[in-house]
Amino acid sequence: MARFLLICSVLVLASCSGLSQEECMNADWEAIGFEDGVIGKGLEKVGDYREDCAKHAIKVDLERYKYGRNIGLKDFCQPASAFQAGRRGYIYKGVCPADLEPAFVGPYEEGRIVFRAEQRFNRAESELNSAENSIDRIERDIRSREQELLDDKTAADRRRQLYNQIEDLKRDLYREKDRIRDLHEEVYQARREFEDAQAQYGR
Repeated sequence: MARFLLICSVLVLASCSGLSQEECMNADWEAIGFEDGVIGKGLEKVGDYREDCAKHAIKVDLERYKYGRNIGLKDFCQPASAFQAGRRGYIYKGVCPADLEPAFVGPYEEGRIVFRAEQRFNRAESELNSAENSIDRIERDIRSREQELLDDKTAADRRRQLYNQIEDLKRDLYREKDRIRDLHEEVYQARREFEDAQAQYGR
C-alpha cells in the first residue's frame, strides 16, 4: 500500500506544470529523484522544484532527491536503456556516473544514428507530400480559371487577367514538378539510409 501511494504521488507530481503547497509539503523527494533519474533527467530539474516550493516557503530535501536520482540513474545508464534513449531522441548531457558512462555512450550513439536517419526520412516524406499537395492545388486553380476563361459571360478584361494568371500557375506547376522529381530521389535515399541504420544498429 505504501509503495502504491509513493508511485501515485510521483505520477501526480510528474504530471503537474508546477508543485502546489500540499505537493511540496508531502513530496517524497527520494522517490521523485528516482523517477527523474530513471528517465535520465539532469540535476537542473531540481531547480524547478525549488522554485515551485520556494513560493510556499518550503525547501526541497536536496540530499534525498540526489540519493533517489542516483539510484534511478543506475537503471537508466545501462547499455540496454542507452540504445532506446538515443532511439527516441533523448539528448545526453553527461548525467551518467563515470563508471557507467563508457558502456552507455556506445549504444546511445547507435540509437541516435537510427533516430537521425528516421528524422531525415520523415522530413523528406513530409516535403514530398507537401509538394504533391501543392501540385494538386495548382492544377485545381488552373482548371478553375480555364473554366471561367471559357465562359461566354466573362468580360474581356477579366479574360486577360485570367490568361496571365493561368500562365503564372503553369510556370509554378512546372517548377513544382521539377522539384518533386528531386524529392522522390531524396525520399528513396533517406529510406535506404534509415533501413540500413535499422539493419545495422536496430535491436
